[in-house]
Amino acid sequence: MKSLPSSSASKPILATSRSPRALVGRRDWVDKRTSHRGHGMWIPLAAVRHPQPKFRCKMRALNSTEVDKWKCRVQAEDPLEADTVRTLLARAYAESAQVESQSSFTAAKLPDEDIRRMQKLSAGQDRLAWTNGEITFEGAMRLGELLSVGPDDVFYDLGSGYGRLTLQAHLQWGVQRSVGVELSMERHNRALEAKGNLQPYLDTKRPVDIINANLLECDLSDATCVYMSSTCWNDVFMAQVLGMLEQGAPALKWAVSTEPLERKFGLKPAWLPLDRMERVPQSWAPEGYPLYIYKRV
Repeated sequence: MKSLPSSSASKPILATSRSPRALVGRRDWVDKRTSHRGHGMWIPLAAVRHPQPKFRCKMRALNSTEVDKWKCRVQAEDPLEADTVRTLLARAYAESAQVESQSSFTAAKLPDEDIRRMQKLSAGQDRLAWTNGEITFEGAMRLGELLSVGPDDVFYDLGSGYGRLTLQAHLQWGVQRSVGVELSMERHNRALEAKGNLQPYLDTKRPVDIINANLLECDLSDATCVYMSSTCWNDVFMAQVLGMLEQGAPALKWAVSTEPLERKFGLKPAWLPLDRMERVPQSWAPEGYPLYIYKRV
């Protein structure tokens, strides 16, 4: 996607109620203002050379706030470029110093109330399972390439933490729907804050859902790709997750785990054989950590 033209005093950004996609990135669609001619801030579309006459309508100059909002509406229609997504995510999480400090592979300092609630919601898991670790921005880029996900896919991050991967999948991969499921209310709320900060850039036609729940109780019937940061899961819990995927995710094509199902958990589901292993950066291993990619048969 081409970059949008920047505004300036000499070349104001102009937009109509039907701003055509063909104008994005063009340098010849703004020119000097002409007379207001009694229309307040509305001015004739005199300088725009658009091939369709129906777009030759009145336009008005936008202030800086409206420019940003208009740019967001245009950009949200398509997946964004990597540098743009990186910047947006950094800004979305910039005010949450706690989120940044917990991005490594360490036991998160969650409130006692949150821990008690997690214990109640998922009694079969021990405290180690609540350790937070995330795939990095570069790792998520590589994951999207490996899975070749696109507008026909529904992506689930099971144990989504602060929601970075869920949001990146929406912004960069262009998936039909992106869902993050997280047990911790603290992390869930941080993810909602980040989603709120990114709201102008989110395409409402492609939902982003941040869910606070036990992932074993979620509806995964539309999932085509599932990501599991399973390094701290135990074998009992993983067996439960696989059983849920086999029975409750008929559309599933790919399941990705940070640990090998057979070697780590003693599980070898015939319906989900290993397709390949790739190394991608993780918060606890920036140099690369294995991802085991399983393909449903």
